[in-house]
Amino acid sequence: MTASSQPQKRGFDWGKALGVLGDSLSIIGGGQAQYVPSLIDQRNRQQAQAYAEQQYQRRRGDENADWIARQEWEAANRPAPQPTEFERLVAASGLSPEKQTEAIQNYVRSRANPIDWIRADNGDGTYQLVPMGPNGPINAAPQAPAQNAAPQRPKGKLTPYNGGQTATPSGNFR
Repeated sequence: MTASSQPQKRGFDWGKALGVLGDSLSIIGGGQAQYVPSLIDQRNRQQAQAYAEQQYQRRRGDENADWIARQEWEAANRPAPQPTEFERLVAASGLSPEKQTEAIQNYVRSRANPIDWIRADNGDGTYQLVPMGPNGPINAAPQAPAQNAAPQRPKGKLTPYNGGQTATPSGNFR
């Protein structure tokens, strides 16, 4: 526990009295005082530290107020959002506003549900690219499953066209 964090004692301080008495006797004997100057130095250091802390807190508060004011100003003076490159191209295309809106909606929809291309083996050595959406093949006619029919094996071999599974890593990964 430091001296500054100790509670202040009430009443007579015998330590200070003995220190002052010792300094008095030292001066009478032709020496120099040691206790009182160290007490004054200690008080000066504490005051300097308190002043530095006060200055630091004031500077920090000023910086925080400046930052808040800057954030508020930027929020109030934010420029209007600029159109994307696709929106600029659609606007420059000369389409009617309804067609422009439809084109932008289709673009956003295709970005939300990207299409994966799968290379399907036709079985005769040729391959066909099949577009796969998040819910299965795109533009494939949905087939109703036959009642109590066993699942059929796929014809050909489906292999990923772009990407796919990677090889197992070598080494001991745990």
